[in-house]
Amino acid sequence: MNKQLSVNGLAQPLVQALIANAAALRLAVDTLANGTVVVDAGIAVLGGIEAGRRIAEICLGGLGRVSIRAGGDFSHSPWQLDVVTSNPVLACLASQYAGWSLEYGEGEGAFRALGSGPARAIGSHEPLFQELGYRDAFDQACLV
Repeated sequence: MNKQLSVNGLAQPLVQALIANAAALRLAVDTLANGTVVVDAGIAVLGGIEAGRRIAEICLGGLGRVSIRAGGDFSHSPWQLDVVTSNPVLACLASQYAGWSLEYGEGEGAFRALGSGPARAIGSHEPLFQELGYRDAFDQACLV
């Protein structure tokens, strides 16, 4: 298994910068009783395009850069994203891809979501990680 790169370790400086600039990025940051830090980028706060760009780079496990530019040929959106990575397999399949099915509770009030971001490389049991021959063992994780 590839132990040379840690998508969680590479994402941590990006997460810390996001938190440090929360006010300017129109984000809310809350620390739960168990120490988990939750960043709201658009539920109870405005968030914004720059916050989204930074979160996209976090989703890529620190292995990619995202830039935003005006329109292009896409008439349905005024923005175009350019994503660059030299390690697309780890950045996209081991980190960004929202393939981790998460559930809490039962019935109509249950929480269900798809997990994206570098935490997948630590906690997910997706068969994909066997195929990739990759697992992350970093001591912190980031789930988007």
